[in-house]
Amino acid sequence: MAQLNSLSLAYKFLLFIWIVTIPMKNSIYQISIALIITLFLAELLKKENYYLFRRLLGTYKDILIGFILIICSMTVSNFLGIQANKIWHIETMFILRYCFLFFILLYCYAKAYVSTAHLLAMIFFSLALQGVDGLYQHFFDVDFLSGNTIANGVWLTGAVFYYNPFGLLMSIGASLCITFLLYSRDIFSRWQIILLFAFLSLFLYTLVFSLSRSSWVSFIVFTIGLLTLNSKKFSLKYAWVFVLLGGLLILLVLNEVDVLHRIQQLLHGNSSHRKEIWKATIEAFLQRPYFGYGLNSYKQVVISESEFNGVHNSLLEILLFLGTFGFLMFSLLILLILREIYRQKSALFFAFFSMFLVASQFDHSVISSKIFLSILTLFAFFVFHNRGQTDAL
Repeated sequence: MAQLNSLSLAYKFLLFIWIVTIPMKNSIYQISIALIITLFLAELLKKENYYLFRRLLGTYKDILIGFILIICSMTVSNFLGIQANKIWHIETMFILRYCFLFFILLYCYAKAYVSTAHLLAMIFFSLALQGVDGLYQHFFDVDFLSGNTIANGVWLTGAVFYYNPFGLLMSIGASLCITFLLYSRDIFSRWQIILLFAFLSLFLYTLVFSLSRSSWVSFIVFTIGLLTLNSKKFSLKYAWVFVLLGGLLILLVLNEVDVLHRIQQLLHGNSSHRKEIWKATIEAFLQRPYFGYGLNSYKQVVISESEFNGVHNSLLEILLFLGTFGFLMFSLLILLILREIYRQKSALFFAFFSMFLVASQFDHSVISSKIFLSILTLFAFFVFHNRGQTDAL
């Protein structure tokens, strides 16, 4: 029992460090992943743990096959492609940081080392920390965690390297607050509910001043989708609070030239050169439609010496790097996730899935983005973790 408690504490601590450092993706983030994997491999030396993990892989064999097929498509495309820089490093990190870590999370849950409540608390703390940091940056033009500087209190990045991923994190924070208020309000006290509304205000405020249009749109998609599909859970007594928050946000941005300019760009369909990137990507894909050009080939193939660092569209990115074969393999994994969401009849998971899908059509790589892929790893865990309770584990 003492060993079980010590292992549980070790996993909780390492997972907490990993989740808190995802936005910064610094050396501590890298070390925490290495330590989690090392601890897990050491546990597998015990026969009972090894057999448990084998049964776990059996329970999730469809997901395992999906991951293996994606890795195979990466390997084939890398061999047949243009051999861009760091292609094997990117593929290896994809396996370790996301595929492997997904199964480690399931293993920890099966062993009762961590619960969904523990992980949600860690995630919310990490998001709240970034939100407070972003608010500080808004007023003082520098964040207190990483020292990132901005000007005039806009284009907030917090401790993240760029405003778009920061905006995504704030949209997730706001979405979690709405989720807790809709699904868990009966277990919260009055003061806890007030605190949730305070955090919702924080996340919405920093989301607006991140000026991340893709994050705005994806959050709107989440909110409309969740309230539409789950209208019965929406309490009318909270409606006035949401209306009040929306009204205050509108009043706040009325005199904010930068925010109004970004809204105008959004309404007018200004893509910030994304349309040119997408057109060039499609033209390049059509020249090698079967297996693509291999990972990390964007700048060499689409726009040489481009000032833009990626395709800014997850579907086109997969087609460019991995061709139709890789696209089909990713589509299989997506279908498995949608099948599981449908099996659970979960409007919440579908709303989050839609949110991430929309966000990835304008920003964030589904192959190399540490922040976005870590988010997707956690999301996949929450979607699939209950399967082990009904199957023989």
